[in-house]
Amino acid sequence: MVLDGPDGGGKTTQARCAVECLERRGYEVVHLREPGGTAIGEEIRRILLDPAHTTMRAETETLLYLAARMQLVREVIEPALERGAAVVCERFIYSTIAYQSAHGDVTGEQIRSIWSTIAPRVQPDRVLFLDVDPDVGLERLEGARDRMEALGAAFHRRVYENYRSMAAAWPDLIETIDASQPVERVSNAVRAAIDEVLSNREDEVVTNE
Repeated sequence: MVLDGPDGGGKTTQARCAVECLERRGYEVVHLREPGGTAIGEEIRRILLDPAHTTMRAETETLLYLAARMQLVREVIEPALERGAAVVCERFIYSTIAYQSAHGDVTGEQIRSIWSTIAPRVQPDRVLFLDVDPDVGLERLEGARDRMEALGAAFHRRVYENYRSMAAAWPDLIETIDASQPVERVSNAVRAAIDEVLSNREDEVVTNE
């Protein structure tokens, strides 16, 4: 399962909720964030989010995010899935499409094309889009902003609209949750989404039998 959306939507809080829910159902759960999750990915994360790197091109940024993700998939996600663990990931390819295409130099279709060419066939059961207005989300952030967070209101508005467009285009994959609600109500929606995914899996097993 992937939790995605604009900055300040509560991804980490709700990812922890998802982990607890799955663990109660008896799953081993691997909780990951992007970029990162591996030694190489964490180094790439440091480069990407360093406010000093103001001259980084959108194309460079895109390829670095994809490189960190590929390392994470091969090193952590695939082995976890092979041994039957559940994976909860904060951000995935949808973030790259939303954020990097918002610069205007790389399109979402180009990003999808590159990823589909190089990527192993790892697909989340469900993507939970934590929908929060970017003005609200950015106000929630604490501490100094990283390079991406500091890109300005107009950029983050484009990111938000990219997420909404993806959610409209892929409704069978992406479930929108209103993240402006109180935290517990958002958590309840996350738990309900997990219950639905697991129920569908159980139905598939019965059908196949």
